[in-house]
Amino acid sequence: TGIGNYIALRQITTVTNYYYWIDDFTVDLIPSCLRPTNLTIDTANTNSTTIAFSWTPGGNETGWTVEYREYNSEGAWQVIAGLSTTSCIIPNLNPVTNYYVRVKADCGAGDESDYSVVSLFKTECGEISQLPWKEDFELYPAGSSALFPNCFNRINDASGTYNYYPYVYNSTTYSYSGLKSLYFYASTGSDYANNQYTVLPAINTAILPLNTVQLSFFARKSSTTSYLSQCIVGIMDNPNDTATFVPVATIEPYSATHDEYFVTFENYQGTGKYIAIKVQKLSAYNYVYLDDITINTIQSCFRPTNLSVANLSQNSIDISWIQGGGETEWEVAYKAENDTSWIVVPQVYDTTFSVTGLNPATTYLFKVKSICGTEETDYTNSVEATTLCLPLTTIPYF
Repeated sequence: TGIGNYIALRQITTVTNYYYWIDDFTVDLIPSCLRPTNLTIDTANTNSTTIAFSWTPGGNETGWTVEYREYNSEGAWQVIAGLSTTSCIIPNLNPVTNYYVRVKADCGAGDESDYSVVSLFKTECGEISQLPWKEDFELYPAGSSALFPNCFNRINDASGTYNYYPYVYNSTTYSYSGLKSLYFYASTGSDYANNQYTVLPAINTAILPLNTVQLSFFARKSSTTSYLSQCIVGIMDNPNDTATFVPVATIEPYSATHDEYFVTFENYQGTGKYIAIKVQKLSAYNYVYLDDITINTIQSCFRPTNLSVANLSQNSIDISWIQGGGETEWEVAYKAENDTSWIVVPQVYDTTFSVTGLNPATTYLFKVKSICGTEETDYTNSVEATTLCLPLTTIPYF
């Protein structure tokens, strides 16, 4: 009711430290239909396949629409319309999975509110029955003393105090996406574990037989070249008994940058339902950083791995890779570091390729993808290398 025409924010505090970060100011007319607030999970009615929650109406509205989708999903929002109470139960969800949820009010005659602030809710532990299933560790606390990710199991046989590996590690250097990754470290010291495991949530093998699924993750090694990097992927019958661990594949991350690795279980004939990742003591320090773990149905076309460079000259660089599966054709792409477009070389039929016609003393990026008939993969992460300088032909050189 005053005459002021300035909106201001005032800080009032009685503590020494006072920090605020505010962004995206919006000034608008007061809407006729106010959005709901205070989305709150109903833990008593939330389980491994359903999320129950409620909200506070924004005004006098009597109708609402709920939308939800998986955390970090680029897919469309799923819609539950025509609600007449301030609560909702979302059914048929995947266990151990985070979901974004938002609500808008329906005030009648086509007048709807903006959506509420998006809330993040998680289903409880249970057997994974829908694919793909993903974990990027972003929503868990980090540090050696922090709780281990919910519904995972950690086993570490250290006789000393170093029994907290693996744990969620907070560092953009060692995460593939976001801030966090899962950090394994096996020292050669006697106080450290001979074996450490992370056991993933159980898979409902009645719906998803293990010989129809694959595991993928991004992994890297330590920046110190003398350190080793190795992990073993296997299956367990009992998530607490390492004697039931059946190894399926050994992965050795070759680079201090992340690459994606795939393990299929098509030849597994056992009764286990727990995928586990094991890191063991080796002849030197063993570091493994894992991120963006995904369980999915077995692909028919896999990305190449271990892309590397060799034989650098003034005008050429050789690149090589390991085939992702049984593919025999690839596509190579490269560009100078500061260029915006890639030069594409199709129909490459060997896992070694010499890129020629390059400029001296120039840094180039290289990447490769698999071609499997009518299917193709995404490109690998790019690697870089710099061509050699031209020799001096005149002196003095400036």
